[in-house]
Formats: sequence, structure tokens, C-alpha cells
Amino acid sequence: MKRLGFRCGFTVRRTAMKEIQVLDVGFSVRRTAMKEIQVLDVGFTVKRKAMKEIKGNPTVTIGVCVPDSCSKKDVQNLLRKFLYENVSTELTASIQTCVETDIPYDTRAEIVLVVIGLFIAAMLLGTGYDLIVIQWPKWRRIEEITSSEEIAIEASEKQQLIENTKSRIKEYQPGIPGKLLLSFSMYTNGSKILDTKQGKGVITCINGIRFLSMTWVIIGHAFSAPNNIADNIAEFMPRMLKRWTFMAVCNAYVSVDSFFTLSGLLLTYLVMKELDKNKGRLKWFMFYFHRFWRLTPPYMLVIMVSVSLFHYTGTGPNWPTGGIDKGCEKGWWYNLLYINNFVEDNKKKCFGVAWYLANDMQFYILSPLILLPLYHFHLLGVGILMVFLVGTTITTGVISTHYDIPANNFDAGDATHWKKLYVKPYCRIGPYLVGMYAGYILYRTNCKVRINRYLNLAIWSAAIGTGMAIVYGLYDDINSETPLPTSVAAFYNAVHRTAWGLCISWVIFACATGNGGFINTILSWKAFIPLSRLTYMAYLVHMMILNHWKYSQTKTIHLSDSEYIYEIVGHIVLSFMAAFVTSLAFESPMLGLESVIFRRKQNKR
Repeated sequence: MKRLGFRCGFTVRRTAMKEIQVLDVGFSVRRTAMKEIQVLDVGFTVKRKAMKEIKGNPTVTIGVCVPDSCSKKDVQNLLRKFLYENVSTELTASIQTCVETDIPYDTRAEIVLVVIGLFIAAMLLGTGYDLIVIQWPKWRRIEEITSSEEIAIEASEKQQLIENTKSRIKEYQPGIPGKLLLSFSMYTNGSKILDTKQGKGVITCINGIRFLSMTWVIIGHAFSAPNNIADNIAEFMPRMLKRWTFMAVCNAYVSVDSFFTLSGLLLTYLVMKELDKNKGRLKWFMFYFHRFWRLTPPYMLVIMVSVSLFHYTGTGPNWPTGGIDKGCEKGWWYNLLYINNFVEDNKKKCFGVAWYLANDMQFYILSPLILLPLYHFHLLGVGILMVFLVGTTITTGVISTHYDIPANNFDAGDATHWKKLYVKPYCRIGPYLVGMYAGYILYRTNCKVRINRYLNLAIWSAAIGTGMAIVYGLYDDINSETPLPTSVAAFYNAVHRTAWGLCISWVIFACATGNGGFINTILSWKAFIPLSRLTYMAYLVHMMILNHWKYSQTKTIHLSDSEYIYEIVGHIVLSFMAAFVTSLAFESPMLGLESVIFRRKQNKR
């Protein structure tokens, strides 16, 4: 048999709206109204009860791979003959998609491959220069000194001797070209990413919160990934929704609000210290340029790879034609300007998860309106912050009421919640504002606050209780046929994100000020430090990992607890592995170039 040359999807339709008996075929079904359908766990066994209550012909979308000697028409005729003779005379097959494999690279893909090749060459040259010119002489000198001074010392003292030796060695200082080349060194960049040491004054619990929040994001996306390729989704998902523990997955949306809170807190905490050093002045160019440079080059490079090369990385009957981000061909510049969260045209939407980056950049641009008054005139700054906070609360409540948006995100594909609330900055800034003021308090107190034991316990209880209510409070709303009243849903939509920001802010404040106890110990675990440095790149690449797995499936999968566990663990591990590679290739070199060009000290993130 020849190689598989086509991947074809066919839609099987009923030609008459009569009662369906039993279809014993191992494929999934997608229906517009699931109430009248009984789905049994035997591959795909469907029995219709009331045909006239469902509009349109019921369809089953299947995919087959065939030898390249077969034409699309051949396969269609074979499938029709099979259905007619073995399943039902009322079923017919029509071609949905049929894409050839082994497609030659187009011009765009070739250009991207050249760019990647240049990055790889720079990384190899930078690493070689680093190891041969910078590190090797240092290692030899350390070996010579330690061997001459080391007589009989304990293992614990040996490391201290090496550290003392390093301080006595006059290191070679490369020029500007050498420093630019070193920005691409995999040895140096990898060492910085994996380093578990942090400077004085760093709020260590943020590492754990950042990593766990990113893991939560991946879990949420991983649970929705197999929806269209599972043979028992109609039975499995309702059963999962009945579990109250599953609400942590249903409401994984608030994990993003944790990042908004962290962003606002760290921005204020660090800018206030910078204002102290500069006598209340802000270096405006560097304030905005550093943020843009920190986020944009790796962001654009990942989009470049995703749009141009993803299509060539896999195959199968479910593989998407033309890639997964077709909207980037027309709408990439919206992402570059960080206004993509206002794009309504599906043909111009690019890189869906980047809505968060647009919001975060927009908040950052507006932040001096609060930061400077907060630093110079505290009450004025608080007043402006409260105006923003009250404004976002009222705006969200009014929009939610006007469009009758439910409290949960299960809006049956309507996407009103997504379009009107979820991606809009005027509805998402609440936790960012709360984080900003928490950062200001940490700055003013220098992370030194004594709290009465009982008061500390009471606040912790309130924060945990509020967080549990936000995550698990929608159980009845999701599982009941009667949703929450419009007014109650609007109240939840208006306040729950800000309330979540308050909970996260308290955790950080308590841990930073010595009132976190064992929670601070867990969140400050050193293993979280390198993982937290990879969260940005993990956010950018994790959907490519999920999509590659999803679209490369050659048959339907059967969902179960163990299946999901394996999938989630795999997605998390692969996402952070890919994040490490892309950080070495795209993120770290850009930060290194900035530090060389502007002579900035590169902070350990």
C-alpha cells in the first residue's frame, strides 16, 4: 500500500427525518439539542425519540486516511455504499474536507525557518563563545586555586571555598559585540532560568502562586480540549458537572485574575521603590519600552511560528486545514498593538489566549494615573483608584444585566459572556487595582507588619471562605435547570473577580509579612523559582501543545478520570518543557540584548 496521501473528513447525514434505530459506529455525535438523545457507553450508540423537535438533519463527522491513489470521490462512493448496505438506506456521505499531506513549504514558512535558523546559529555561537572564552578559563583558574589551598576540608566547606575563589578571580570582560553574543548563550541563560537564588527583598511566595496559577490555566484548557473528539462527551461531562470538586475546573477562569493581581502588585511595589531612588520621578521611555520589549518579541515570535509552521507539524483526519490561527494573516497587527481584545471579526482574531496580554498592557499603560498620585498624594491616589474600581464594578453589572449574561460561562455557545465581559478591560481591571494597592501597602510597610494571631486567623478564614464561595458557589447554578436570577448573576459577575483579587492579595501580604505560616513555606519552595520564570512562555505555547495533541488524534477517545489525569499531566510537563526551550531561544536573548543596549541590570524574575 502506498503512503497515506489524503486526510478526508466526511459528514454523514440522514436523508429522511424518521426515527433513527441504532447506529453501532465508533464515532462521536454533535447535536444541537441533547435532551432527547440517549448516549450509551458502547462506542457510539444513539437512539432518537422525538425527531421533530430537532432542527436540521442529524450529522456525524468522521475522518479517514486513505492511500494517495484514491480520490476524494472514490472514498465518498465507498463510504456511501458501506452506509447504504450496512447501516441505513437513509444515510448519505458528503465530503467536508480533504487535505493532501506532504505539502511543500510555502514562502512564508521558508522565511520563518530561515529566521529560526538564524536564532539557532546565534545560540550556538553565543554558547560556544561563552564556554570557550568566558567559562573555561574561569573553571581552570578555580581548579588551580582550590587544588593548591584544599588540604582536608569537609564537603560543606568546599562550596564555600569555591565561592571565595570566584570572588578572587578577575573575570574577563567582553566588549559590546561579545556581550551581544552572550545574550544568546544557552549556558548563561539556562543557568539564570534554573538558578534558585533570589535577591534580598524578593517576595518569594509569588513564585508558587505564579506556577500554580499557570498550572490551573492549563488544566482548564486541557479539560475542554477533547470535547469534539470524545465518543462519550454527552454522558461524561454532565456526570463530571455533578461533582462539586469539578467546580475548580469549571471556574478555572479566575486563575487569570490571579495573574492580574500579581501584575498590579509587583508593578506598584517595584515602581514605588524606583520612585524613591529617582526622587519621585519616572523614566517614562524606559517605563513603557521595557514592558513592551519584555513581552512583545517572544510573543510575536511564537505567533510567527504558530501561524507559519504549525500546519506542517502533524497530520491526521482531524488536522486543521491551513493552520489554527488563520485570523493572524489579517489581524496580527492588532496583537502587536495590544488591542486584539476589541476585535469582533472572527476572520481577524489572532492567537486567542493573547486577550490576557492585551488587557495587561492596557492596564500597564493606564497605571501611572494611579501610581504617581499614590506616591506623591496618597489620598488622591486612593481616590482615583476607587473611581476606577467603582467604575469597573458598575460597568460589569450593567452590561451583565443588559445582556442577561449568566454567572457561569456555560452559555451554550452563545459566547456573549466572552465577548461582552471576559475579554474587555473595563470588566477585568478589578483584581489589577486591588493588587496595586496591596503592592503599595507592602512598599509602605517594608513587608514588616505584626498581626494578632486571632485576627490573622480570622482574616485567613475569611479569605479562604470567600475564595471557596467564588470557585464552588456556582454548583447549583451550573447543575440546575433554572439559572440564577439576572440580578444575582449580574452581582456575581460584577464583584467576584475583584473579590478573588482581594483573596490573592491577602495571601501575598500575609506571606510577605511573616503571617503566612506553612502556606508561605509551601509557596516559597525553591523548586517553584525556575518554574515561575517559565510561566510567561508556558502561557504562550501551551495551546499549541494542546492543539497538536487534539488535532493529531486518528480516532475518537473515551473520556475517564484516568484518561484526563494522563492528559493533564502530559500537557503540563510538555508545556513547561516547550517553555524552557522557547525561553532559551526567544525570551532570554531579548532580555539580554536590552540589558546590553541600555546597560540595565537584568533582574532575576
